[in-house]
Amino acid sequence: RPESTKYLTEEERKIAVDRMNRSGSGDTGAVVNKSHIKAAFLDWRIYLGGVIYFGANCALASISAFLPTIIKTFGYTNAIAQLLTVPPYACAAVMLTLFAYSSDRLQSRGFFMAASSSIAGIGYILLLTVLQNVHVKYFAVFCICGGTYTTIGIAIAWFAHNLGSETKKATGIPMFMGAP
Repeated sequence: RPESTKYLTEEERKIAVDRMNRSGSGDTGAVVNKSHIKAAFLDWRIYLGGVIYFGANCALASISAFLPTIIKTFGYTNAIAQLLTVPPYACAAVMLTLFAYSSDRLQSRGFFMAASSSIAGIGYILLLTVLQNVHVKYFAVFCICGGTYTTIGIAIAWFAHNLGSETKKATGIPMFMGAP
């Protein structure tokens, strides 16, 4: 918490707390406000966010579990298929970093989340419809990994930031992560 951090000056602490509370109610984390807990349970955005997060996690779990098998169907051996799983994940890390930085800089997470979801969707469509071209199918795997990991990263930041008070965040984040 900024108010108890030793490496910030008093003025820097005040600025940090003001920034944290500019979209919230001003509670500092030591306060549990029962009306904010109730507001979290009544906020439809938390449930919608949970459905989005659940869908992205289903896509992530499927690609994580089956990526070596998918790549093996391209005609590679087990060892090569395992090795070829590394570049899509590296690409996903770069894509997540770039999208997260850009969405934070532009204060527009929804656009970047929609874009990354679309990239993943295009990847799944390519993987399902292209039958012969191994290079296109491998490109599709890059799209799926990059889009899916990026969607989840941005979703967590977006929903947490939009909840408001510390109490509502503490209630709402576990709700949206386990909503469906």
